[in-house]
Amino acid sequence: MGKYDELFRAAEALKGDKLISERDEEGYYYTDAVKKFYDEVDKIGQLPDFCPGKDSEIVKRNGLKNVYTFDVSDKDAECVLAFLVYIYRGERFMDELTIDVIKEGVIGRAIDRLKELDAEEKA
Repeated sequence: MGKYDELFRAAEALKGDKLISERDEEGYYYTDAVKKFYDEVDKIGQLPDFCPGKDSEIVKRNGLKNVYTFDVSDKDAECVLAFLVYIYRGERFMDELTIDVIKEGVIGRAIDRLKELDAEEKA
């Protein structure tokens, strides 16, 4: 079992699932697939290497200007994981960020890069 397998499974479930179950005046209620994915990202965010502020420091040091256009294709695992944590934490400050980054393929590109890195490590 690889170290990112649970994260990969949770991300895979996002592809076929609708993203929100309902909306009220306070915002969205995400589906179980989105919640499971963010539970996995939250586990990463709890690690000392990704404490609050550290994720931002890592991605900005690697050139982040905009979450929608950030190119992860040449980034290492630390940066990709920090990017996922950064997006997860950013949801608190930016309504609909989760929905947008999933629909725009941002999460998919980050997961694909992490899969590449994981495969290289296993080889």
